[in-house]
This record gives sequence, structure tokens and C-alpha cells, in this order.
Amino acid sequence: MYTLLKYSSDNDQKFFGSIKYKLVNYNFQISASTLAGRRDFDSPQKPNEDAFSIVVLNNTLIAALFDGTSSLKPIASLGNETGAHVASHFLKNAFENNVKGPIHFLLLQ
Repeated sequence: MYTLLKYSSDNDQKFFGSIKYKLVNYNFQISASTLAGRRDFDSPQKPNEDAFSIVVLNNTLIAALFDGTSSLKPIASLGNETGAHVASHFLKNAFENNVKGPIHFLLLQ
């Protein structure tokens, strides 16, 4: 499995990536972004609670979006990190690092 457009959770407040990739006989231009939101125009950015992953496995291009829904209650043990951020980024990392492949991860977990 090969991950396209790698980024870390330390760099996800504002990330935009683009790559040209040839898969079998097809040429792709792949672009993706993730951006932390704001409650109001002049309010500070909230932590980014979304993550994405684009991988190639067995000549198949797979894209996944992990949408972290804002936590209704704070989790004290996480400090400044929200449960939604932890969940979406955990799933992104598990998806990209699962030795059995992402299809197995999504269908059997």
C-alpha cells in the first residue's frame, strides 16, 4: 500500500496538497485539502477535527474522509485536544498503517 499526499496531525490546521500520479494506463491529478474552521469570522481557529487519506492498494486508488464531529462534552484527559480530533486522526493512521489493507479495515473492524 502506498499513501499519497502524506501529512501529519501537527500540520493539519491548513493543509493543501496536489500530486500527479500514474496508475496503470491512467494519469491522475489529485488535489485534497483540510482546513480548521472558525465559529465566527473574527474568532480563533478551532482544532481541525477532520482527516483524509488517499492510498493505492493493488492498483486501486482509494480515498477516505474521516469527519470528526465536534464533541458535545469535553474529555478532561485529552487536555486541549478534542475527542473528534483524536478519533478522526486515529482512524486515518489505522487506515494507512493496517497491514491487511484499508478495505479489510473498513469492512471487518
